[in-house]
This record gives sequence, C-alpha cells and structure tokens, in this order.
Amino acid sequence: MPMLKRLAVLAVPVAVAGAVAVPALAATTTTVKLKDDFFTSKTLKIAKGTTVKWVWAGESIHNVSVTEGPAKFRSRLQSKGSYSHTFAKRGKYTIVCTIHSDMVSTVTVK
Repeated sequence: MPMLKRLAVLAVPVAVAGAVAVPALAATTTTVKLKDDFFTSKTLKIAKGTTVKWVWAGESIHNVSVTEGPAKFRSRLQSKGSYSHTFAKRGKYTIVCTIHSDMVSTVTVK
C-alpha cells in the first residue's frame, strides 16, 4: 500500500476519535423565588457561567438588584414573572430588593 494511502487510513480514526472525545458543556440554571419579603435562597454558591432565574411567587412588588459585587445588574420592579442573569465573573454578590431593605441574599460565584 502506498505511503499516502496508509497515512489517510490512519488519520480518519484519529479525527473521529478526537471529535467524540470533546464533551459538550451544559449550561446550568438555578431558580430562586421571591416571596412576600424574602428570597427562598439566602445564600447560593454557583459555578461561573451559571444562570440564576428569579421567579416572583408572592403578591408584593420586588426587584433584584446587586449592591456589591464584581458586576452590577438590576431587574425592573414587578409583581409576577421572572428575571434571569448569567454570572460571568467570579466573586461575591450582595443582592437586595430595593423596596424591602431586609430582603437580602448572597451569591458566591466560584
């Protein structure tokens, strides 16, 4: 068998094996509910790239706002629905409802 054909035969299984060996990365989502005057999770520890979805489950109007952390974000004021944020930066985030000062939670991104 000519040398070029032998190399081609060897290259095909290696290329296929390389394609199979790379796992797909799955996105992770964690849900937190906002009830009347509290978050259902006071503290979260998540991996970088995780999405947190806050779901309004009470009667009152609330928002989700970062007061301290590596990146700031804020949802609109609402009484139902949801808001999601994907954490791209590691660190500790303090999250509050700006209407209810005692509604505080912490998200630590590893």
